[in-house]
Amino acid sequence: MTGTLTISDIALDAIQRYPDADNPSAFLAVNQGNSYHTLRDTPGVIVYRTAGDYLVQFGGPFAPADARGPLLASFVDLAARQGRQIVAVQLQAADAGPYLERGFTVAPRSPST
Repeated sequence: MTGTLTISDIALDAIQRYPDADNPSAFLAVNQGNSYHTLRDTPGVIVYRTAGDYLVQFGGPFAPADARGPLLASFVDLAARQGRQIVAVQLQAADAGPYLERGFTVAPRSPST
């Protein structure tokens, strides 16, 4: 039996393959309407949506640790080519470093009351 993989299947595969990306909101990555950024010859995916002048990224890169930096750099380049800014939501503490290194403002989410 053969089938066609959708891009959300590729995102789901990345989430399952790289559990060290560890994001409890990973289910957002396979919602309908998302876009997926990949980099040739680099494993993993960045999940986002376009909203006006922004690319809204859901979670950090779903990728092995050594691929996250190159994926993020490529995503930053994509946003610049489109004249958009990136807003990343649901980042985990382990994801913050590469974002800070690239000049992002990173703020912790306040706990619910």
